[in-house]
Amino acid sequence: MRRSSHPSAQRSLKMAFAAFQKSAALAAVSHALARSHGLGDELALEAESLTSRILADVDYLPSLAARAWCWAPEMEEIAAALRATGLPPALAEASATVLRPWTGDKDRFDLPLEDVLAHLQGPKTRPRPATGRGMGGAVRSGRRPPGPRPSSPGTGRTRQC
Repeated sequence: MRRSSHPSAQRSLKMAFAAFQKSAALAAVSHALARSHGLGDELALEAESLTSRILADVDYLPSLAARAWCWAPEMEEIAAALRATGLPPALAEASATVLRPWTGDKDRFDLPLEDVLAHLQGPKTRPRPATGRGMGGAVRSGRRPPGPRPSSPGTGRTRQC
């Protein structure tokens, strides 16, 4: 990738990285919510299994968009839980807002990165995937294919997104 030496481009890069870096505030709110229910240690234990390099791993973004149909409403539920506990819900609400433009990309794990990023800029007419398409990018990237997921921590329920 070619880097621009133009000051506005450099500023944009700085803002893009800073935006991601500050998203750690959501982790703080997550820990506060878990602790308010006596589950701080359990959340920390769950987090130990993470090996994320999410900012460097752009191949993950189509998978994120493919699950947004479920994650946007889940973030709204999280915002409500935070509000009910007296914690600030704004980051969860903002996450739901960011996820919402991808709801039309349900289960499109093979969506090109360019389309994933373009869909964040607002609703546009999107072609629906052809039937029988298989698992596309989910297989190539080693990501879990669409379908039921292991149970969510502490719920015993199978996740569907």
